[in-house]
Amino acid sequence: MEKVLRLLVLIIGVFVIGSLVSTLTLKKINTLKETQFVSSKDVVSIRDRERQLDCLAKNIYHEAASEPFEGKVAVAQVTMNRAESGKFQSDVCAVVYQKNVFYEKVVCNSVGIAKMVVSRQFVHRPCMTSLIK
Repeated sequence: MEKVLRLLVLIIGVFVIGSLVSTLTLKKINTLKETQFVSSKDVVSIRDRERQLDCLAKNIYHEAASEPFEGKVAVAQVTMNRAESGKFQSDVCAVVYQKNVFYEKVVCNSVGIAKMVVSRQFVHRPCMTSLIK
């Protein structure tokens, strides 16, 4: 009879301790979710992330489809830098589909002179083709 009583007390004790630990853990997890994840702008849903990756892939395809790997990486890097800069919208798709954005374009000719087109003015500068390699 004494063994049965000890076994019963042990089972009840383990159950009470397990319930207490479980309750406290769930409270802590919910508190962390409320304070860190819900108010954080860094958390992106899976659907949003897939949508942004799709927009980035389309942008790379349309801007650098015939370029080598480095050109594709450059397009992706420019897009991501714009999204993170604060000067553009923070959503990748908004950056890709933004209208009326005009920035300087560098065109190197065969002599090695870069023509920077800025507001329809040409500025001549030497090309840095040795740095690109």
